[in-house]
Amino acid sequence: MQKILFSLTLVLILTGFTNLRAQDPFKTDMDSVIAWYVGKVNADSIQSYMQSLEDMGTRFCLADNRRDVSMWIKNKFLEFGYPEVRLDSFLLDRWYGSSFYRTWQYNVVCQLTGYERPDEIYIVGGHHDAIVPSSSNPFVIAPGADDNASGTAAAIEIARIMKQYNYYPEATIKFITFAAEELGLHGSWHYANKAKSENKSIKMMLNNDMISYCTLPQEQWKIRFVKYPNSLWVTNLAHYITQNYTILNAVETTQYSQQSDSYPFYFNGFHTIFFIEDQFTPFYHTINDLVSTTNKEYAAEVVKISLGMLIHENGPGLHTGIEQPPLKSLSALYQNFPNPFPDKTSIKYSVSEPTWISLKVYDASGREVAVLHDGMQEAGSHWVTFNALTLPQGIFYCQLRTGTETSTIKLAVSR
Repeated sequence: MQKILFSLTLVLILTGFTNLRAQDPFKTDMDSVIAWYVGKVNADSIQSYMQSLEDMGTRFCLADNRRDVSMWIKNKFLEFGYPEVRLDSFLLDRWYGSSFYRTWQYNVVCQLTGYERPDEIYIVGGHHDAIVPSSSNPFVIAPGADDNASGTAAAIEIARIMKQYNYYPEATIKFITFAAEELGLHGSWHYANKAKSENKSIKMMLNNDMISYCTLPQEQWKIRFVKYPNSLWVTNLAHYITQNYTILNAVETTQYSQQSDSYPFYFNGFHTIFFIEDQFTPFYHTINDLVSTTNKEYAAEVVKISLGMLIHENGPGLHTGIEQPPLKSLSALYQNFPNPFPDKTSIKYSVSEPTWISLKVYDASGREVAVLHDGMQEAGSHWVTFNALTLPQGIFYCQLRTGTETSTIKLAVSR
């Protein structure tokens, strides 16, 4: 089995990015690594974390069990085998209703230290507290499945994958779940302000908040990117990962930009993005925000975005386990251009040696709509033209298969 190189030399050809690694051409070897890792995202695992958090009854940040909630999350990271997990405690003075509360609050911080650039930090997280109206008594019940057990589950699932498959990043990755978001983003303000005062080199913060509600058919699944003016390259990278490694379509917005844990990081000058469901849950801040009303498969697609971005920014990793992703592939399928397109688009693929390939296009239901190549193919790079003039507007999938590998890209016909 091939050993992964310590680093990759990446050619700068994409425009719109200001970050060095984000300017690479998304080379085929890294494409294979990213695809391998995002393929490990497990919808059932995500749902199980969400259910465990819901089963706590309440995760209201002023409730007596607030430390127990954080300890449960901390213990999940420890179970995966992370040695560096801590509670990041801070004091919160807060009026709620007619009562004054002085409480200790607990962010959970799990660290995967980078082997090449350990002082550079990439954060993925979301808040773990929940709330319902005072009339429903959040001290007793605040299930918060979508808001925001889903975002907490995203951080846990990415941590599970990286540890299970022995991924060691170039820079340090921190999985953080924040406390007391619902009463004013207190956990993220505490962490971001402190990081700024200590001159921490936070390169990117990925915030997942409400990423599991969707009742639409798959071809209509969308994710909102809440973008920030200092983070164009992060938004562009999110688009690339979403387009090439998920079945989602992305919609940019600035709505909610000050209402979740990404904002304190932006305010302190760090690069960030906030992922939120496009179809907003009708159970927001109610006792009916339950796992039974969420969509685990949709949530898994959203989780792939953060995971793919982290892998892209931190290289293929160093591996000590038996199973590891392929660095070099026999074949490669590149994103079509233009995309979206009204009628015709060009698709590039390559093979490293003569081999049989199948290159076909399918609609969103999995029905074959075009055969672009089916047979032996000589080594090298090849271009084909896909003519969609007779097809309806919508999302299609182009799949390249060899005897041992499969690659898929998403095509968007738009008129």
